[in-house]
Amino acid sequence: GAEQAPAGRAPDVVPDPRERRFSIERDVLKLALQYPGVSATPFKDIEPDDFTHPWYREIFEAIVDLGGPESAGRERVLAALPTGGSATTVSALSVEGLHVTGEVDGRVATEYAVRLRELAARRRIEQLKSRLQRMNPVTQASDYNRMFGELVALESHRRALREQAIASDV
Repeated sequence: GAEQAPAGRAPDVVPDPRERRFSIERDVLKLALQYPGVSATPFKDIEPDDFTHPWYREIFEAIVDLGGPESAGRERVLAALPTGGSATTVSALSVEGLHVTGEVDGRVATEYAVRLRELAARRRIEQLKSRLQRMNPVTQASDYNRMFGELVALESHRRALREQAIASDV
């Protein structure tokens, strides 16, 4: 289908800039490309799995492979990506405006990074809950208890991220 792509390559499905479910991912990458100095530190806490769109993940990984936002730069990121959609997306992300009132600073970059990480934690929690619901806690006690422990830790992590997001007004 449309989501399949050769190994190691993102599918050729252009991410719609208006699609809300990808807006935080898109904004985090805009910050990295347009404001590398303020986004470098919060960018370090982000992981590839925090991105749900394969092109955004591919762009993120290219930035990380190049040493992070401060050393990556638009031209180097473009050179690191295969030609096509993800490269076109980098060009768009490099010039699109951010919906931010006031100056873009480290606080803003941190807010976006925290929000992205919180959304990723929520997705992981839902996946874990789904797996736990399909398990038998009696016959699979060891696996169930291990996964339940992971769930408790993830819930705690998500709450901490949420509190951080609320404190910084995300």
